[in-house]
Amino acid sequence: MKDSTISKKFKPWRKGKSAKVKIEKGIPSSSANGSLKKQLRSKERFLSKLKDKDDEKAKEIKKKLTKEIDQINTEIKKKEDMLRQKKNASKYHQIKFFERQKLTRIERTVRKKLAEAKQAADFDDVNKYTKQAADFD
Repeated sequence: MKDSTISKKFKPWRKGKSAKVKIEKGIPSSSANGSLKKQLRSKERFLSKLKDKDDEKAKEIKKKLTKEIDQINTEIKKKEDMLRQKKNASKYHQIKFFERQKLTRIERTVRKKLAEAKQAADFDDVNKYTKQAADFD
């Protein structure tokens, strides 16, 4: 009886779609950056403890730790950049949408005027509007 209630409670499809999408896209959770900072801090502490020792084994460990610290620093910078880009993309999404709408409206009017100028056989206007239409293509 107990096993059936537990199996009902933890179904794979109850995790939610958003969690699956984030995993598939490789989007890190906010705690991933925090764990990197924790790793960095612990490695730096360990490195500071090794500063006193000068034997061969300690030197090898120091080299290894400095490489790992550099890798962690680059990963932290990459994740911060990605989060900043994501934030800016969501921030300016509406503005980009309005600008796109404005440009499509202008393009439509230019093409309409071009068609009218071709029908009227007004060559000065045709040249003018073809140049403007070429800017949109």
